[in-house]
Parts: sequence; structure tokens; C-alpha cells
Amino acid sequence: MKWLFAAGLLALVCFDTTGQLGFKLTADHVGPAVSDRAWFEAVLRSPSFYMTLGSYLGAFVVYMTLMRHVAVGPLFAASHLELLTVTAISVIWLGERFNWVQALGCLIILGGVVLLGFSERTAAKE
Repeated sequence: MKWLFAAGLLALVCFDTTGQLGFKLTADHVGPAVSDRAWFEAVLRSPSFYMTLGSYLGAFVVYMTLMRHVAVGPLFAASHLELLTVTAISVIWLGERFNWVQALGCLIILGGVVLLGFSERTAAKE
């Protein structure tokens, strides 16, 4: 069961990270949202739009599959680890800034996931 959670979590984080990056790349490609036909056509012509759709579909399937086999609490918390990977990739690849507030936020997210994992393990032993 642990290998299923680990493999599923890795797949979920990869899908979510790819989806978030695809969303960013699509937005960079087509510009700010406006309600005209040309903007919608530009979105539909953007390859990163389809990468985003596929990634979110994959994340949904993995998340729903994991919900059948693992506890919801740690899964929900762990599903937010993509915030860490998106932040790291944004800083390294997209040249985004990284400050101490973001670093603190990343540590809090990681700490919450670890604490939920330990609390679930303790509850399972009882």
C-alpha cells in the first residue's frame, strides 16, 4: 500500500506541476483574458493549452484512484506538494523571484504534509 501511495503521489505531483506550468505558458502565449473570438482561437491553437488539459485530466484520474486506497487527510495535504515543485521550477526555469516569505510558505506546506503523514501512521497503529 505504501508503494501505491508513493507512486501515485509522484504521478499526482508531476501531473499537477505540468498542468500549472502549462497554464502559465498558455497565458504567456495568448496574453490577458479577453472575451473575443481571436483570444479563444489563440488559446485553442496553443499546444500548452492541451498539455494543461491532459495534465489536469491525468491528475484527476490519479487523485480519484488514490482516494479509493489511501487515507484522505494525508492525500489531500500531499496533493499540495505541487506548490513546492511549481515554485522551484518557476524560479529555476522561468526566472521568477524567490523571497523569504515564499520560502517560509514552502516549509510550512512541507511540515504540514509530514505532520499529517505521521499522525495518520500513529492512528493506524492504534
